[in-house]
Amino acid sequence: MFLPDLNQRLGYVKAIADADVVLSGEARNIYYYNPSNKLIAQADQYKGVRLVD
Repeated sequence: MFLPDLNQRLGYVKAIADADVVLSGEARNIYYYNPSNKLIAQADQYKGVRLVD
């Protein structure tokens, strides 16, 4: 699934990262790619969730 709207995309990425923290018990590095395999967002324990573009 690819969301073209940046606010929706950031909300989606935050929801996935927050759910991962709940399930794993700690923040982990997560990389999000668009359908053409370009990095669009990243989540990690030091910088939090951010869009990469």
